[in-house]
Amino acid sequence: MQNKRVLLALSGGVDSSAAAVLLQKQGYELVACTMRLQPKGSASACHNEEDIEIAAQVAKTLGIPHHVADLSHDFDEMVVRPFVEAYSSALTPNPCVECNRKMKFGKLYTLAKELDCEYIATGHYARVTYDPERHRYLLLKAKALGKDQSYVLYTLSQEQLAHTLFPLGELNKKEARKLVAEAGLPNYSKAESMDICFIPDGDYVSFLENYRGQTFTPGSFVDLQGNILGQHRGLAAYTVGQRKGLGIAYSEPLYVLKLLPETNEILLVTKKDLYYSGLRADQVNIIACEQLEDGKVYQVRCRYHQAEIPARIWQKGINELELEFVYTEENRKQIAAPGQSLVIYDGDLVVGGGRIIEGLRQIN
Repeated sequence: MQNKRVLLALSGGVDSSAAAVLLQKQGYELVACTMRLQPKGSASACHNEEDIEIAAQVAKTLGIPHHVADLSHDFDEMVVRPFVEAYSSALTPNPCVECNRKMKFGKLYTLAKELDCEYIATGHYARVTYDPERHRYLLLKAKALGKDQSYVLYTLSQEQLAHTLFPLGELNKKEARKLVAEAGLPNYSKAESMDICFIPDGDYVSFLENYRGQTFTPGSFVDLQGNILGQHRGLAAYTVGQRKGLGIAYSEPLYVLKLLPETNEILLVTKKDLYYSGLRADQVNIIACEQLEDGKVYQVRCRYHQAEIPARIWQKGINELELEFVYTEENRKQIAAPGQSLVIYDGDLVVGGGRIIEGLRQIN
């Protein structure tokens, strides 16, 4: 390996710090970069500025050059605004996927080239390998499946995978934290962040309303026959499959089946009418091959923390696919929230993925 110079996305958290320690031990020349995602001095920037300060301390302790890239405008335009627009269009977006695609492996990937770095590295729990038989770089799940983050990385291209390092792919969180502690870094006990980074209090509806400068319009809950069951507080406050927080008294539990932006209505059903036999997805990216084999059964995941389920898949051109779930008595029936990511697996291998457009053929 001639060029071992690496741009490390150093967030200030335990994982990226552990990645720094590992890469140093492996002989890489590191350059650390922390993204400023909120305008400096803004009311929402406090958490980000604290992370930047911690990252600077980590870099200083390890003797690594540290850069701060002010990407606040890009982050707003490429991640936050599309997030708001998606909810306004009755979609349920996944901003972490977009942040990885457009920021870490977009803006930082470009910066790596400008700094003469051969690789970009992050603290994600995933693995990359090269398959000489396929002549392709492959994305794999992390060894520690409980920490696996391959779901949010399915958009990576062959070029990006060829120049990406995931040092934590073979480790678990406990081992990563131990590395950080043994290196004498100040953030070894730092807690994990569980919320969307730009909505730290988790109240995404208030965030959306404040960002838009207006409240969402209330409307009607309706059933399959069009009967009005009650009033909702705005489409953005609900997602497909939701049961809690509907505020409706009914003889049995009700679930959100579909958001209807054309009429500002939300379609509610009982559990027997909730599930789908398949779904459609667009914005497709296939990693493991040039194109999927039509009708082949893969494992798919429709949300980050959902279990995988077998599905038969047909690729409809380059950017769209359709699948049919293969249900058994053992697996769960699936719902499909438009806007969420569909990720396709073959064992540990990430075959590819796309954005869910709609659930198909409702079943009982």
